[in-house]
Amino acid sequence: MAATATERTLHALASPKWMLAFFAFAAASAVLSIHFPELITAAWTVPLALFAVTLLASILTRPRFRRDPLLLGLHLALLAIIALVGLARLTYLDGAVTLTEGGEPFAGVLDIEQRGPFHPSKLDRLRFANEGVFEAFDANERGPAIHSRIRWWDSAGRSHVAEIANDVPLLLAGYRIYATYNRGFSPVFRWHSKNGETDVGAVQLRGDLDFGMANEWTPPNGRPLWIMLDPQRSTLMQPGEQRSGLGAESLPHRIVVRRDTTRETLEPGQTISFDDGSLTYLGLRSWMGYRIVYDLASDWLMGASLILVLCMSLYYWRTLRIPAVQTATAS
Repeated sequence: MAATATERTLHALASPKWMLAFFAFAAASAVLSIHFPELITAAWTVPLALFAVTLLASILTRPRFRRDPLLLGLHLALLAIIALVGLARLTYLDGAVTLTEGGEPFAGVLDIEQRGPFHPSKLDRLRFANEGVFEAFDANERGPAIHSRIRWWDSAGRSHVAEIANDVPLLLAGYRIYATYNRGFSPVFRWHSKNGETDVGAVQLRGDLDFGMANEWTPPNGRPLWIMLDPQRSTLMQPGEQRSGLGAESLPHRIVVRRDTTRETLEPGQTISFDDGSLTYLGLRSWMGYRIVYDLASDWLMGASLILVLCMSLYYWRTLRIPAVQTATAS
């Protein structure tokens, strides 16, 4: 019986030459990804699609797969892994945001992010706030263990509290929210402008915790100010120490405020007057950096990988066992 056009196409796609093409495309994609990391998803689309199509065509056209359930399961699991990796790259999101302790809520916008072209953006569904940062420095560890208590709200508006870490996320609306080691101090100011408006805001300082964190801040209806924390003692933790909020409440410090050639220092409760308003320093808090990850295929990839390992183990155990049995029978 003459082969149909579909059968001829499948046999052509199952040809080993397409595997050679896959390796050539994969090598080119690897080089492109190293020099242009932002193109990694686009670069790997062609080789992964080619591998998946060739593998599927081989499964459909070779009778050996239908006669051997273990071999079929192995290749189907491999095909699923390739498809899931492609799906993950097309829909992933990996981003970061910083929130000041004391209840600053996530506003649905990330500070930095990388995402796949088909990411189903649901960041507006994430409702959580930073309730505080907690650290514990075990004498047997190289650095402190970081935890963050966050308050989050479900779709019905009910409030919940969770404690997360860099390896213990909160799963919310399909996203995983992790605490990170990115943290710092955040002084709180009250700005009173010349036109009578008053605004209270926190400035997230950047830099080394122990050597003067700083940042620029522009108050409402005002000109930019340069803000720096001047700690009066070390902020580094000692083995066996525990603290919350980076120890901001008990840290002796001053705040350096600079605008143009003017440089002033503030302690809590003190005020500086400028030609466009006055600035009152209210106190010191901390801020925490959160990593937000969306990976649609991670759990499915784990399942497919386990099936692949199981089928491969059984297949090679059977392959090695049969000659041994035949040898024992012959002797």
